[in-house]
Amino acid sequence: MTVSLRRSDMYSRGIVAKALWQHYLRHPLQLILLLAGLVTGVVMVNGVALLNQTATEDYLRGEQLLGRQASAYVVAVSERQLIPQALYTRLRNMGLDSLVPVVSGTITDESRRLLSIIATDPLAFAAAESISAFSQGQNQGSASGGGLAEFILPPYAIWISVARAEQLGIQSGQRFQLKGGEESAPVFTKQGHGLGHRLWVDIGYGQQLLSMGEQLSYLAVMGGEQLDDIRAALPAGYKVRLAKDPLSLKTMTRSLHMNLTAMGLLAWVVGVFIVFNAVTFSLQDRRPLVRQLQMAGVPKPLVIRLFVIEFLLLACVAALLAAPLSVAMAEGLLPILGRTLDNLYGVALSYQSFWRADVLYRALIVSLVGVGLAASGPLWQLASHQPLVGVSQQYQLRQGKALQAKLALLGVSLLITAAVLAWQLPGLHTGFVTLALLLLGSGLLIPWLYSLLLQQIMVALPRTRPLLAWSCSELDWQLGRSHVAMLALVLALTANVGVNTMVGSFRDAVTTWLEQRLVADIYLRPEGRSDEIIAWLQDRDEVASLLLQKQMRTEFVLVSDKRAENNQPIRINLLSLASEQYARQAIAPIHLVEDGWQRFANGEGVLISERLSLLNGLELGDRIGLPLDSIDQLNNVNSNASGVRQQIFEVLGVYYDFGNPTGQMMLDEISFEQHWPGHLLSGIGIKLNSVKEKAGIYDQLVHRFQLNDRQIIDQQRMREVALGVFEQTFVATKALNVLTLLVAAAGLACALVLLNERRRLALAVLGSLGVTKRALFQLSLLQWASVGLITALLSLPFGIGLAWVLINLLNVYGFGWSYPVTLQWLDYGYLILLSTVITALTAILPLRRLYKMALARQLAEGQ
Repeated sequence: MTVSLRRSDMYSRGIVAKALWQHYLRHPLQLILLLAGLVTGVVMVNGVALLNQTATEDYLRGEQLLGRQASAYVVAVSERQLIPQALYTRLRNMGLDSLVPVVSGTITDESRRLLSIIATDPLAFAAAESISAFSQGQNQGSASGGGLAEFILPPYAIWISVARAEQLGIQSGQRFQLKGGEESAPVFTKQGHGLGHRLWVDIGYGQQLLSMGEQLSYLAVMGGEQLDDIRAALPAGYKVRLAKDPLSLKTMTRSLHMNLTAMGLLAWVVGVFIVFNAVTFSLQDRRPLVRQLQMAGVPKPLVIRLFVIEFLLLACVAALLAAPLSVAMAEGLLPILGRTLDNLYGVALSYQSFWRADVLYRALIVSLVGVGLAASGPLWQLASHQPLVGVSQQYQLRQGKALQAKLALLGVSLLITAAVLAWQLPGLHTGFVTLALLLLGSGLLIPWLYSLLLQQIMVALPRTRPLLAWSCSELDWQLGRSHVAMLALVLALTANVGVNTMVGSFRDAVTTWLEQRLVADIYLRPEGRSDEIIAWLQDRDEVASLLLQKQMRTEFVLVSDKRAENNQPIRINLLSLASEQYARQAIAPIHLVEDGWQRFANGEGVLISERLSLLNGLELGDRIGLPLDSIDQLNNVNSNASGVRQQIFEVLGVYYDFGNPTGQMMLDEISFEQHWPGHLLSGIGIKLNSVKEKAGIYDQLVHRFQLNDRQIIDQQRMREVALGVFEQTFVATKALNVLTLLVAAAGLACALVLLNERRRLALAVLGSLGVTKRALFQLSLLQWASVGLITALLSLPFGIGLAWVLINLLNVYGFGWSYPVTLQWLDYGYLILLSTVITALTAILPLRRLYKMALARQLAEGQ
């Protein structure tokens, strides 16, 4: 008897479940939209998480050379000085076989794309199995060629990761044209080896491509056993630099990954809004059915449990669909992220496979959380509502207006909180909290402002325009029913304005900075031939003056009076600054103490880069101790040890230094030579009497001293290279920004599709009164085009405020750069136009479906 009752109970539950779930057979669009919103949100947040996790795993492996761990690097003490190949040969002959020669740099193809090159000698890698692995590397698209023999012997071969090849549009076995018209060696795609963003070539071919002769960029030390012997064998002017530890790499790039995570979470929130809309309309459509079931004796808890099971099943389906799409998105964005990290920090990622065991598990967690957030509100409303009592549309409208007013009040509170946090507690983590509060506050407030504007328009319209008055009233009703979709659109538009303003302001700041900083007409890297070149230039009448610069890279110990108890080694570049007036005007310090330039010329203090100041808490007047002992000695003793001699300098000024991942410091050239004598010149700037003479001097220098493109560059080309690097810096952020806007547009389209199901009766009544379908179609398009236009206009001030937060909180405390907010009116106009067109286009599909329906059917289905 008990078994029979259980079977009967299960059978009755199955009937109720079938009755509830057959709703999607009659309304498949709701099911599609619900899954689309959920999948989109999961793909965005999971894809960005995979990107960040892959990068973090690379950081945890530390600084690597082609996928292998390097413990240290042999570099020149003077910045930009190369290492003679003869020195490497001598060290190898001394039995120091853990050294691997490396040549690195960039070349330009015919499309003016910058390509990062790394060149090594694969035979210098010690283990025989590594050489075997190189020769058996998995090349795709070519059954022959691209092996070790082709790699190390002329005419050579180029190895490239599959993802990078796809990004550049290069097929395996294909050649590409270099900037000068020369054809490259054949390119072969390879899996593994940690190639990432870079192109790998043999050391001989790399020297040829980069015109380096018998010079090396640095020597990699592939094991720690010979470090002491290598230090002892190095001549003066060279040092051993330990590889960056995993913590420093992760810390250095933290702000970039936090930015990407924030954009991914924003897209996920937009996806949750889409699901919320679909769930809300789905439950509202089934309220009559729920009422009938309850009248038939079905308990409400059973109905709620079945709805919960339904949404859990949908979450599982969405996770299954989102997992492979997340991997595809991450693989598509990884080359962009790799390029950004390479440009910003000089960090190379290994482009590895994203598919791993926890991808599906993570997608399921994100999907369940999204469904829980989206469905909890509508389910609670259904559970607390009395289904036996009907709810009029007027009541729903009043409830919607009351909710909109409460949300607007909450939005104002969030905006006030964001302003207080930004003013009183500036910082990186506070910046992200402020960012979230500003986005949510604007998203909650703008729909209410739009509704208020519509009501004012309705009051101002003359009675002779009843159709326009109806249009405004009906649009107000629609916005009340789709306020969540509007919130998603507002968030996306505000974020878009903020990111575009931030990027545009940075572009303007960098352009101004370059125009100010690049005072010489031609720049040279003498590389040991400075005396000969200077003597020739000083005899030329075309040359007005020469700017001579020395640069020393090392891990100095900075000791500030206020932090003397916690002085840690900080890697910096120390530069000499020429005494010419125009050279010092080019620095244009942001902050400078009184009589700063005079005291600087007297050798009393230093100028420091803004990044060094912001990220290490250094201020004007701080006293900094710079060690005077040899670099090798300094790297092996504690800064507090009595054996380290220091020269104390005062921080006299702070200057802009965009794009430099390393802190920088400038000292007067006389003082530099006095305290650190013997350093070779790292750069020569040539100031000409007339710009017209630049081409002649440039050609004479190239031919007389056999200079290559890496050793000589004119001002215009340097500016183009710098701005080209800048344009690639924010590609990942801008790509996610565009995706977020598209997701929001899709959310609005979903809401319109569902709303138009409920507009049939109202439009059918207007049609029966003589209003043509063409007029109604045009009026509806005008309605939603105005939604995009006005929403974009209302989003502008909030987006500009968001840009201020991004620049003055996140960039300042994350990257160490500050710059003024400049309004990007061209971008705003484009965004307003794009918003207007997108919202109008999102209305076309549901309107076409509705207006193709016969009037009698609209009247029947609208009841």
